[in-house]
Amino acid sequence: MAKKSKPVEPVRSKKKEALGIILLGLCFWGFFCFFSYRPQYVPMLQSPAESYSPSGIIGVWFSFVGFLSVGIAGYLIPFALLMGGLLMTLRSYERIWPVWSWLFGGIIAFAGLFEYVSWLWVGRLTEWLNVGSPGGLIGQLLAERTLGRWIGHAGAGIVFVTVLILAILQLTGMHPFTPFIFLWNRIKALMARNKEDEEEDLKPAKAAKPKKRPRRKAKDEELFTPPAPVAAPSKKPAAVPMPTPAPAPAPAPKPEPARKPKIAAKKKTPVAPEPKDDLAHVSVNIAPGIDESGYQLPPLTLLDELPDAASMQSTENTSEKAQILQATLEQFGVEGEVTHVETGPTVTSYEVTPAPGVRVEKISSLERNIALSLRAQSIRIQAPIPGKGAVGIEIPNSKSSPVFLRQLAESKAFHDPNVALPLALGTDVSGKLIVGDLASMPHMLIAGATGAGKTVCMNSLLTGLLLTRTPEQMRMILVDPKTFEFQAYENLKHLVVPIITDAKKVALGLRWAIKEMEKRYALFKKVKVRDIKSFNSRPIEKQEDLFNEASAASKKSDIPAKLPYIVIVVDELAELMGVAQQEIEPCIVRLAQLSRAAGIHMILATQRPSVNVITGTIKANIPGRIAFQVAQGNDSRTILDTIGAEKLLGKGDMLYLPPGKSKPVRLQGTWTKDEEMNRVTDFVRQQGTPEFITEITQKIESNKPAMPELNEDDELLEQAMEVLRSTKRASTSSLQRRLRIGYNRAANLMDLLEEKGIIGPPTETGPREILVDLDGEIPDAPTVDSSTEEEEEEEEANDRVPEAPISEAEAPQDFPDDDDEYKPDA
Repeated sequence: MAKKSKPVEPVRSKKKEALGIILLGLCFWGFFCFFSYRPQYVPMLQSPAESYSPSGIIGVWFSFVGFLSVGIAGYLIPFALLMGGLLMTLRSYERIWPVWSWLFGGIIAFAGLFEYVSWLWVGRLTEWLNVGSPGGLIGQLLAERTLGRWIGHAGAGIVFVTVLILAILQLTGMHPFTPFIFLWNRIKALMARNKEDEEEDLKPAKAAKPKKRPRRKAKDEELFTPPAPVAAPSKKPAAVPMPTPAPAPAPAPKPEPARKPKIAAKKKTPVAPEPKDDLAHVSVNIAPGIDESGYQLPPLTLLDELPDAASMQSTENTSEKAQILQATLEQFGVEGEVTHVETGPTVTSYEVTPAPGVRVEKISSLERNIALSLRAQSIRIQAPIPGKGAVGIEIPNSKSSPVFLRQLAESKAFHDPNVALPLALGTDVSGKLIVGDLASMPHMLIAGATGAGKTVCMNSLLTGLLLTRTPEQMRMILVDPKTFEFQAYENLKHLVVPIITDAKKVALGLRWAIKEMEKRYALFKKVKVRDIKSFNSRPIEKQEDLFNEASAASKKSDIPAKLPYIVIVVDELAELMGVAQQEIEPCIVRLAQLSRAAGIHMILATQRPSVNVITGTIKANIPGRIAFQVAQGNDSRTILDTIGAEKLLGKGDMLYLPPGKSKPVRLQGTWTKDEEMNRVTDFVRQQGTPEFITEITQKIESNKPAMPELNEDDELLEQAMEVLRSTKRASTSSLQRRLRIGYNRAANLMDLLEEKGIIGPPTETGPREILVDLDGEIPDAPTVDSSTEEEEEEEEANDRVPEAPISEAEAPQDFPDDDDEYKPDA
């Protein structure tokens, strides 16, 4: 399992360590050379020179050049080699050139100072040190020829002392005021001790003895100095009368040990139940739940066991990559430091804190150079990370680890009671499990190229919903134009209708959802609630107050106790929009705008994220979006309104845009095996058959093509009324000819006019009868009783006068007889 890694650990440099060991060897040889040096060994200084030298010819010249250059400071050269070698061996991850700079700067400062105190190096001392000049050539050049002339000898001395102090502070890492603070603390301690000694001498012996001993002892402990041996025997005889009041406070500490275990018990009580709550919460998920109807939730044991934690941990060498990343930024003049690393299942995020004055755009422009230096397939730069003062550079892992559905199903967030429809999305770059709530989104759009993980993501979402929601809590409508993606979910109790595979009949399911939405809103208005959550949590006992006393018993059963959520999952939206966009798009837009409070939510998926498929009206009402790998940046902008999806790696790597957020979050999608999905669906299928809605099911399963639905405010309906007013004739062929529409469309208009009570049913003799005043508005559907309606039809039939015969020009030509075609079956 992915975990959050620790801050960047330094990376050892083997080359520097090898060079440090060589310098250590050279250091010991330098000690031998410099401390065994004699001027007699140099042929230039004495002729003939001594034939034997302990350090050899190279060692003699090495020492001679050192003493000639810096004088007495030449003895510090082996110490500089020792310090440099130790630093390069023990701290090879640091830059070494500042250390060498301060080392040689300190040696040169010593040479200049020794030149000014040359009176110390006269006589036999100079001979003993084997140095001809105290400061050497460099010391003379700085002290006499340059700095001494420019700023005087005093100014040059100040410069040398300053450089020497800076070199010591930089090499030791000590604060400049640390020595002064140490000395001041010691002085204050000594002054305080002397003051106490004076007060002790002035006070009476009896009054001073009981109080002096603990204070003196405390001070001695603070100063880390042992107590004076003389004071101890002097206080022992005086402390004899003090034990008499000591037994008096003895009863006071007796109740204290009784209180101490109580305090310890209080500390243990809150710690103990915490792991029990976690284990109890997880164990509930493993055992299936049973609702009031006897339906049993699928247990988590149907899912595969998780692999070992060790095998799920990332093995990325983040420290080495962090060093390469930082070196690459420095090569291009970007000052910054890798401050934090977070390792995820697919990518690792390196947080780079730029130095003050560095533009963030400069880091973003180095994307290709960073990918080249790290040999990465593609990288993604998040500049800056929201809520942090750093730039995030996401680099693919050498080996990705999958995110299993059981990981999320066993988490607390997945079983949060405040989450109505939990969605198992995946994990982010830090390894945090991400669980979404479809009810709060309230709709989701999933898009990505073929093979990027879109179908696996949808199967994980559906399987996760089946693990946590019963048919009384959630129903589903599945649309699968491919006819094989959702085969595993056939005949589930959660389905409202059979899986819709005909693109021309998808509008039937969407229209039913719109009608269901309108019914629910009417129900909410009657019950006086605002949404489905309030409806399901309302007190049932108070429902009788909402109705009349006479009809309370008859209408009480019309209001259900609870309403299930309805989830509409549409796969391959591009295919549907290409076949029947005029019928499908208005339904999707209306549901996206109005269905949230009614508990109807949609998940739309497509592999072609173009503006023709994901229109502006659809995207504006679907805030929750997931983008898998796409071909180009324009497709990413269509889905997320920003680029980035074209740089994903595929195989479940996705960008998730939560509702209300402006920047997407990178996730590794949940992976559900087909065997796991089949086990869950088989468990659900064994508990009963689905209860489909008969009306819509018959239309979906019939072989007849689906006819488009007309609303009351359809413009064609108004035009059809104008045709009736002008011709005084209700005929399908007349509407088809005058409105220039297809036969099916004209027939649908005639059926709609009949439902509204404007025209009568088909007759055998000719055109239909017009039942209303043509100069009035379109009435609503009639609400009269059937018996009254039959009587009125009989009266109108008796009083009916046959119309005058029409001419051949007005008669329908080349059209089938509409009255015979739409005559009800006997």
